Amino acid sequence: MKKLLFFTGILLLTCITFFFPLGGSRNPLVKGNFEIAKKKGKSGTDYTYYKKGKNKIGFTTTRPDRKDSSILICIPAAFTRLTDFRVDGFYCENGVAGNTDSINHHIGGAMKIKGDSVWIFATNKGKFFTKGMIDTLKNEKATAFQQIQMIKNFVAEDSKSEKKFQSRGIAVMFDGEVCIVESEQAITLKTFAQDLAGEDNVKELLYTDMGAWDEGWYRDPITKKIRVMGKNLSQTSKQSNWVYIKKP
Repeated sequence: MKKLLFFTGILLLTCITFFFPLGGSRNPLVKGNFEIAKKKGKSGTDYTYYKKGKNKIGFTTTRPDRKDSSILICIPAAFTRLTDFRVDGFYCENGVAGNTDSINHHIGGAMKIKGDSVWIFATNKGKFFTKGMIDTLKNEKATAFQQIQMIKNFVAEDSKSEKKFQSRGIAVMFDGEVCIVESEQAITLKTFAQDLAGEDNVKELLYTDMGAWDEGWYRDPITKKIRVMGKNLSQTSKQSNWVYIKKP
């Protein structure tokens, strides 16, 4: 009987550890198809996770309407050029390509959306976007944009910058779940990447525009009211592009 109880206990502990990884669990604030959860990183930083679930994710150069009740969350995505306040780097919106003659060769990551599938990948400083690849994106009616990749295959990219500011990004988890992740406190990019790669099974992480351009919003799943995201909020009117999650 003692042996039976012992092995039963071991089995129970194993199951608990599998479904709720030690040191990496998130505390759901709101459960459901659009789940919002909190987690504290190993640095002590507080993070909020907005899970895509079975909803749709997209990229647009037209400002999403807060009155559109199907939109659950909306954040600035690619950088915005200071010269003309247009998207910085190549992008493709449902097969319509933009900035094909001004690919950003200083940042090395990108995100692609096709149907319900999301990829975050390295671009070799933009060299990935050849004419042939751009034609493929057009033919697929796919979506893509350039940004900084902060985690590659579970490994945090090293960042030399010591600047601290609120950080936000799009994460693909170990199980394929897609989340928008945001820090509560001001931190370095290195801390942001190391926290998410080290303890929370983030496979890929793409940075999204912050600083003065940081204003986003989400629809409270309970009250349905709009909640503003970001802290600076000073260049909202000059934002040029957004990632959104909306009801299917």
